[in-house]
Amino acid sequence: MTSAPAAMLGALRDGVPQLMLGVRISRTTDIARIARSAGFHCLMIDLEHSSMTVDTAVALAAAAGDLGLTSLVRVPEHEYGMIGRLLDGGAHGVIAPRVETAEQARRLVEACRF
Repeated sequence: MTSAPAAMLGALRDGVPQLMLGVRISRTTDIARIARSAGFHCLMIDLEHSSMTVDTAVALAAAAGDLGLTSLVRVPEHEYGMIGRLLDGGAHGVIAPRVETAEQARRLVEACRF
């Protein structure tokens, strides 16, 4: 069985468009079921531009994963602890804002490895 992130990456490599739903306001896991029903492939859970808690983001990411959707979380800062908690909680990856140097990119990659 192929994981949701692997399936999405394979489809992108093959030139198949993938639909991503940005989530900023919803606080219940129903949004993952709605996204799946509407044909989306991925949830982008936005912690940078919302007041959502890490706990809520983890619940959304886990629900998305259970439904076969890829879950990505946009983090508000390059914070090692938050990134680890999100990935441990079920997020498949992170989207990091304001990466401007190779050193920042290296530190983010290190934060994602555990």
